[in-house]
Amino acid sequence: MFYKFHQEQLAQPKFNTLIQEFVKNIADGYLKLDFILTQTPAKAELVEIDNNDSLAQLASQALM
Repeated sequence: MFYKFHQEQLAQPKFNTLIQEFVKNIADGYLKLDFILTQTPAKAELVEIDNNDSLAQLASQALM
């Protein structure tokens, strides 16, 4: 993650609890998570979006 705001949000108990429960289900136990900041990428890719795609299709693709 690149921004302190995101780090602070994930450290909040309400979000941290949700993340820990998710990890517990996958890892079959609790793990200590540390959220660290990394440098922003120097280069970003542009993605062409077909205007015929619906918002739901775009969201589905982004979340898969």
